[in-house]
Amino acid sequence: MTMLFKKRKGFVLISTMLIVLMLSVIASEMSKAFFLDIRKEGYLSFDAIAHTKRIESEKFLLNFIKRELNKNTNVNKQNPIFNEDLIFQFDDFILQGSLTDFANCFNVNHLITFKAGKSKDNLKAIKYFEDLLLNYEINYLDTEQIIDQILDWMDDDDVPRNNGAENYFYASQLHYPREYTSKRLFINKSELLAIPSINRIKNRDIWKKLCIIPMSSNFYLNINSLQDGDKYLLSSAISQSNLNEAALMIKETPIEGFSSIKEFLEAFNLQEKELPIALDISSNIFLFNGTISYQGFSYNFKTLIKKENNFNYRIIDRL
Repeated sequence: MTMLFKKRKGFVLISTMLIVLMLSVIASEMSKAFFLDIRKEGYLSFDAIAHTKRIESEKFLLNFIKRELNKNTNVNKQNPIFNEDLIFQFDDFILQGSLTDFANCFNVNHLITFKAGKSKDNLKAIKYFEDLLLNYEINYLDTEQIIDQILDWMDDDDVPRNNGAENYFYASQLHYPREYTSKRLFINKSELLAIPSINRIKNRDIWKKLCIIPMSSNFYLNINSLQDGDKYLLSSAISQSNLNEAALMIKETPIEGFSSIKEFLEAFNLQEKELPIALDISSNIFLFNGTISYQGFSYNFKTLIKKENNFNYRIIDRL
């Protein structure tokens, strides 16, 4: 009887421990689910107010940029507004980010111009873009297809170029989703992904140097804010096939910048008539890459800002 009692006692003890363990596991999982629900609820609440915080941040940024650039109008490597991380403390959230010169990327809209609804190829821009693609070691056939397909997407006719594509392709079963060419300038960079040949460069370094200024064909390089990674842009602009030479020019640009394009050209023995695109010593378009932090949550955003002729600033795109 004693032996049987001990066995029963041991069995009960083990059973009790297993029950306690199972209850602990269940409680732990319930706690995880509970806190996850709380976290989700908090995230949904933040997501609902994130847009409001962004609008508040952008309104502040426009005034901040105007004030700072009125004090120091130079858009160069020396201006702290472009060379330091920006951090702002609001009542209930923190905004941090960086401001960059958006001039130093190729605006694909520059390839074509519109006047009274009629499109016209920008031959100098096309030659520049061709050199840029080749500088990034994109092969010649891909280069021709990329250029022709972009032009066909924007131009006002339905006649395909030698390496292009028009509505007969985009509206066919060969293309998904079925659509029609825009017959206008690009509004957003994502539109480029509709063009089949773009798939060959969207994961290449050059993709980062292509941009869209919404419904604008303006493009120029600000020589005073160029970084080492912009050597391809500069090399194509000055018809300099040696990337090391272009990199050296960027390195030797004074930190305070050149006071005129003439000074830049003379410094490196260049002729203005040889340039396929416009150069400038300043800029009027900027990209703010920011993060809003609020009660443990964060929201990333990009805002494109343009300086107008009246020295006011406005938002032209939210990326």
